[in-house]
Amino acid sequence: MRSALFVAAVVSFAASVQARAADTVVSFSYDSLLGTYDAQGPNQGVFTARAVDQPLLRTVGDINRTIDPPGNADFPAGFVADANLADIYLEMTNTRTSATTFSAVGSLTITDIDGDQFLAEFTGTWYNLGPGFAFFGADGFINPRFESDDGAFNGYNGSWSLAGFSGLEGNFANIVFGGTWFDQDSSDFAIGVAGQLIPTPPAAALLLAGLVPFTSRRRAARA
Repeated sequence: MRSALFVAAVVSFAASVQARAADTVVSFSYDSLLGTYDAQGPNQGVFTARAVDQPLLRTVGDINRTIDPPGNADFPAGFVADANLADIYLEMTNTRTSATTFSAVGSLTITDIDGDQFLAEFTGTWYNLGPGFAFFGADGFINPRFESDDGAFNGYNGSWSLAGFSGLEGNFANIVFGGTWFDQDSSDFAIGVAGQLIPTPPAAALLLAGLVPFTSRRRAARA
């Protein structure tokens, strides 16, 4: 297993998402997820990454509102072991496109301590950057949204209002990992994930005018 120190070293690279900083309304970063790859032949397979609390791998992260009123929700190392619903889970199906690239389609779910969620689908490409190091760059989020029954995203430390978020788009989630390239089953490698959300142009204008309401949705528990 790659240590959490490996991910700490590469997560700064993962944080180089392409959204314009001035337009960002939400940002997130999670470190030391457990990555697994289930090869379904030489040219396809399923990649997953999930929060864990293990001796050498303890997931830590935060998701932040960057516009007024700003706020941050923090999740300390090993948070997934506690008796609440906080979690992060990513899954994608990979298809080989060359010796050093795989295309992928997948989904991401980030859950706060009482079950409110950020959800999105995405497509993108994996790049083999050298032995033991791969990088995923997404084309962008598809239908990014928050589902909540209390109108807030709550961390162990900090909470922020979901009011005003509608018509979002995103530049997700650069992902980095240390492990074998997608030629065989792999498990127990460390993952770093980072991303940003920006409003679509019409929603941005409404957001500045304070006219976009937040719509409450039902809570979904951790799978």
